[in-house]
Amino acid sequence: MPWTARAIILPEENQMVGLVRFHSSPNPEYLKDYANNAVEFGYEVFKAYRKNGYAKEAVIAIINWANVIFGVENFIVSVSPDNENSLNLISGLGFKKIGEIMDDVDGLEYIFLMNVIND
Repeated sequence: MPWTARAIILPEENQMVGLVRFHSSPNPEYLKDYANNAVEFGYEVFKAYRKNGYAKEAVIAIINWANVIFGVENFIVSVSPDNENSLNLISGLGFKKIGEIMDDVDGLEYIFLMNVIND
């Protein structure tokens, strides 16, 4: 089950500090309006471990894994407009805002896309 959640673990402490997960396998129908060969993912770092670069490291790793192993080129993430830390993280990684959606559970979310081109 390659498209499931993964723990973010500090190996030296054998401590789980968060998780990163895909919302589906690549190319689900609900992403077709945004991009082809795309996958959506999300992440969470537990409060006590935030602002240490763990989310950035996990996001880069999961993008590289999906791109190198499965050839996924487009990555989508949705973020609350109030979540400054995530907005800064994804904009710093090159994600561009492509839309907005009203989520039944989370409320307003901005939708971001990043394209990774295989060389």
